[in-house]
Amino acid sequence: MEYSHTTPFFNTELNTSTTVGILVWCAGPITGFFAQPAIGAMSDRLGRRKPFVMAGAVLTAAASVTFSLAETIAGEQSVGAVIIAMISFWVMDISINIVMVTLRLLISDAAASSPELQQQQQQTQATAQTIASLFQGAGQVTGMLINSLFSDPLGRLWVLYTIASCCLLVTCAVAVFAVHETPHRIQTVGGKPLCSRVVGGARGVISVLWTEVCRPPFRMLRILLAQFFTWLAWFSITIILTTWFAESFFAGNGDKGDSAGSMAFLYQAVVQLVSSLLLTICLARITGRRTVPFVWALTLAPLSACCTAMFATVQASRDPPPVWVAQLLWGLTGVATASTNIFPFAAVGNIYHDHHDKGLLMGLLNVSIVLPQLLDTLALGPFQKAVGINWCLLLAACFGAGACVFSLFASAPAAPPPSNGPTKL
Repeated sequence: MEYSHTTPFFNTELNTSTTVGILVWCAGPITGFFAQPAIGAMSDRLGRRKPFVMAGAVLTAAASVTFSLAETIAGEQSVGAVIIAMISFWVMDISINIVMVTLRLLISDAAASSPELQQQQQQTQATAQTIASLFQGAGQVTGMLINSLFSDPLGRLWVLYTIASCCLLVTCAVAVFAVHETPHRIQTVGGKPLCSRVVGGARGVISVLWTEVCRPPFRMLRILLAQFFTWLAWFSITIILTTWFAESFFAGNGDKGDSAGSMAFLYQAVVQLVSSLLLTICLARITGRRTVPFVWALTLAPLSACCTAMFATVQASRDPPPVWVAQLLWGLTGVATASTNIFPFAAVGNIYHDHHDKGLLMGLLNVSIVLPQLLDTLALGPFQKAVGINWCLLLAACFGAGACVFSLFASAPAAPPPSNGPTKL
């Protein structure tokens, strides 16, 4: 719902300029760059994940409802409404990052806590993250179906966001109360808990963040490279997909392009849901140290293959094929969507399943999402104008192929248990 309604809400309901829209969407990568690693580091130092999950869920619910009621609070198309909407959207973005990273960590911790599964961490972590992707896909499809029930979703935005907020609070509460969490042992330096560096000030966290972002461990660097090229591919096409449909099939008709693109995204969500279900079954039965990286690369391949096919169908003929062909091809990229939401997190959980900085390292994955988003935001427009929008698909296919290559080398056997103090990786 955040991605579907934010831009139309600012442009149509609040009547803002394009510049305001750019400022709003810049909040995502900027806050995500700092929020996820910082929250991961803080949860490491405090030894708990659950408090962050519920705090983030409550903050998300409050900010999203405030966002949807901005005009009710400050008046229609008023400056106050724009300010309230912008601030609440930024808070919502930060709090969503808090929920996402700590839920992923809670899942990884739960998968690593079973003694009988310690020798199968690679499969266990992958299966756990696959189940998470399964529910993520189910939530995406459910959100689209709820949205389709309203003929004027922007006019009833507060209803949609209230429903979404209630669902978030209920599901997070179930996770917090149903999952057993063993508090991490709080490390000490010079007899003082490391968490005092977080509670007493931000310098400790900033120092750790700076070190890990600039000089990540080599094994972590391989995962970050796979993640980086994967998201370069996604951002190269997802942000212009509806425009591509409009220009390639409907002579630039934006409404028809939006409709066709929305249907393509629905197909993608359904395929992601089915793929996550099948991967859950398959990963629970596979063995072998190199099997999971191979499955990671294999499930990323449809992104490159389908983008190439979509490019070729439009580029090779004067008369494009029926639009449903392109929609189905994009729908098949749902396999890669499931893969993107599973294997990077599973790889970190496998290699660093009992490491004292796992939360920080899991949060660093978001850095490899933010940087591609910023690069594509700055460079994709000039590239599109220079060579045409269809070539963006081929660009995405090349990045996707690079992601497949890096993913083959992005997993390794679990690291040995850490020492009493911070270790050099």
